[in-house]
Amino acid sequence: GVRCGWVTGRRDSITNPKCPKITHHHKIGIKRTAARCCPDGWVGYGGKCYYFSEAEGDWNNSQSNCSSFSASLAEIDTPQEMAFIKRHKDLSEHWIGLRREPGQVWKWTNGTEFNHWFKVRAQGECAYLNDEAVTSSWCDTVRYWICSKPAGLTLREQNGAQGQAEMSELSS
Repeated sequence: GVRCGWVTGRRDSITNPKCPKITHHHKIGIKRTAARCCPDGWVGYGGKCYYFSEAEGDWNNSQSNCSSFSASLAEIDTPQEMAFIKRHKDLSEHWIGLRREPGQVWKWTNGTEFNHWFKVRAQGECAYLNDEAVTSSWCDTVRYWICSKPAGLTLREQNGAQGQAEMSELSS
């Protein structure tokens, strides 16, 4: 798991950039910080963690690999998320979590119907991201892949008077 580092003082707060934080101050001098954290080797954005594979596989194998990390092939919900993923992937083509059965509508791996906020090029059954756009092809083509999952939540409490801190993982 990831440990989200932090230092707190009267004027400073330093935290791991993978862990955007939410801080609550209580009248009794306890500072509680909840941070969204990603595992080592994953990149965080918008409350999600992303893994960009170094291996290749067909669409089904790629989804199985993501499942082994309690994740799925990436579901891309906004233009901002798409821009983030394009900035972080290399020049290779990467499978994402969009698929359709022959003659059916596009669906994300969680079963949600795709709302067509971006165009999927070509007439394939599995979608991948290249340098320019989202394109589709036969699902048995071998490509890299991108996994996504919700970021874990870590809760920290600090006693303001004594400067002692406790950390507990809520989920990973």
